[in-house]
Amino acid sequence: MTESRKREKKDLSLTAPGETKKYIRDFGVFDETTSDGVLVASGRKFHVSKHHLASHSNFFKSMFFKEFDESTKDEIVLENVEAEELQKFLETINGELCIDDKCVDGVLRLSDMWCAATPMNACERFLMRDSKKSRKDIFSIARGYNLQKLKDDLISKANNHAELQSILPSDVMSLDHATMGAILKKFSALTTSHSRIGHYEGTPQYYSHRGPIPQPTYSPT
Repeated sequence: MTESRKREKKDLSLTAPGETKKYIRDFGVFDETTSDGVLVASGRKFHVSKHHLASHSNFFKSMFFKEFDESTKDEIVLENVEAEELQKFLETINGELCIDDKCVDGVLRLSDMWCAATPMNACERFLMRDSKKSRKDIFSIARGYNLQKLKDDLISKANNHAELQSILPSDVMSLDHATMGAILKKFSALTTSHSRIGHYEGTPQYYSHRGPIPQPTYSPT
């Protein structure tokens, strides 16, 4: 091991001076058995396995193992990448359950940018099962990253027309065909269910593509 590597192993830590935050995985320490590359984000160094990273990301597979300038560099500086985002991304591809509402947007951004399915799927599962974000916010995220399973899940969980409408964007026609199909199918199912119950008084005005759906009226006997 070179002297610079020895000093790096001794001096690098998980936190910046004055910070007390701890992480599940320590990528700040060089491990000669697993580390063969260094990523730098926001001035912080992360020791990684190139092969492991490449197995999860086509972006890094090309960077490390094809004829790119970065393939021969000891350190690769990642522009427009926050250290916290990279920390969570690396923890996720190493099997840690670390996704939360604070980091999910950042990990999704990196996963999308780096073509990484594992952390993308982990974020989708978290948003589907454990997130405390509003359904409208989650639906917006699902649209942004084309997470069709998540969109379908949110649509299927709507218990009435109001809940369904609450998650939709103002410009519904901007939605993709698959999502529009799921919404129309759910709308039809809710309308049929509502009609069977027979509770009409005081119900909101519902709409189809042809306009308002007529509501039944009653005359005193």
